Amino acid sequence: MHNKIHLCHGLLRREFHIGSPLEDINTAIENAGRLEVYKLEKNVSILATIAGWRLHDWFLGTVIGMVLAFHQLATSSGQRQK
Repeated sequence: MHNKIHLCHGLLRREFHIGSPLEDINTAIENAGRLEVYKLEKNVSILATIAGWRLHDWFLGTVIGMVLAFHQLATSSGQRQK
């Protein structure tokens, strides 16, 4: 975060000098912000895909566990295991 502040500060210092119109400075800050948001959002779809697959794994594990439990119940013929 600290490096990002220096990057934006350096960007502003190079492109503008004291007395530059505030609108130009605001535009430069907004453009730098948009660039950072783009970089952050670039890999969000990958994370969403991983999260979705983890949910499917959990559900599949639950279904397999229930099938095994009912299979065990069916093969035990109602007898207690010792």
